[in-house]
Parts: sequence; C-alpha cells; structure tokens
Amino acid sequence: IATKNVAALARGLPIVSGLDGARGLGFDGRAHVARVMRLSDDAYEFAAHCRALIAHDALWASYAAEGVAHVRATLSAERLEDVLRDFVRGGTGAEEALEFHRS
Repeated sequence: IATKNVAALARGLPIVSGLDGARGLGFDGRAHVARVMRLSDDAYEFAAHCRALIAHDALWASYAAEGVAHVRATLSAERLEDVLRDFVRGGTGAEEALEFHRS
C-alpha cells in the first residue's frame, strides 16, 4: 500500500501515479480508481494527466473531492474502527478486517 497516496488523497490532493499506485487502496475496480486517481506507466500519458489536472480547476476539484470521500469511506481510522468492532463482536466483518490486514 502506498501510504503517501493515502495521505495525499485524504488531504484532497489529486494523484497521478504508476499503475501499481492504487494497489491495496480498497478500490472496487478500474472505474472506481478512474474516479479517484489517474494511473499510467507511460511517461507521456502520465505528463498529460498532470497537465490536465493543473489546467482544469473543475477536474482538480472533482478528483480532490473523490479522493477525500474514498479515504473516509474505505481507509480512515473511523472505518477501520467500525470493521474491527464488528469483527470483535463476531459480526460479518471478519473478512473485511482480514482484507484491511492484507492491504
């Protein structure tokens, strides 16, 4: 897990990363990742993603908001606390708690 990406997303900073940058961040597939961060291993495409975010305030704001929302819903301390509480009580969160551990 790229903790620097979690920290940036939590602070509302849009991310452009290599393809491995989303690993372990709790996304539900490529479409979900595409709403939260931009990924590419191609240098020209990577630069184009950066340029687009810098040039378009609305795009920057959209990625910033989606990143904050994703971290709050999936990776925040509060979310982990909910998962662990459910796990300790013997609820259905056991698999989710293990998934947090694997990430």
